[in-house]
Amino acid sequence: MEDINELQIPPTNTFFEKDRVLYLTSYTMTTFIDSFDLREIVADLPFWSIPMTIGAFCDNPVEIADGMFAFIDEDDNLMAIDMPTPAQNGAPSEAILSVLRDWISEDEITDIMENVQFTQTGPLAGLLSPSNGSHSQ
Repeated sequence: MEDINELQIPPTNTFFEKDRVLYLTSYTMTTFIDSFDLREIVADLPFWSIPMTIGAFCDNPVEIADGMFAFIDEDDNLMAIDMPTPAQNGAPSEAILSVLRDWISEDEITDIMENVQFTQTGPLAGLLSPSNGSHSQ
């Protein structure tokens, strides 16, 4: 087996599209990389390659709350969660966070929130977050 430190991994497992976030669990990232033996090239793949594989591994999403969906494979492993953006202008939405706490760890929630807050309030906020596009130039 290769040294884990030598593996190239995608830069993020949190994807943003308009006012939605798709969070891919570590299970999905590991399954995708190992199943297709992509250890050496995964960083060079298009960003959408990993999210698209969810369709190959699971059936229909399960609605876990109003507007929040879990993607679960045939072995009942959580692969991803699709949700409304869990923060507005960097401020967390407790309603979304409380649902996430039922499904993923606090470390994963922190990872999501750091990515969301960076996207909404970081130096590239106007470019990365269409919902923050109200900044005047």
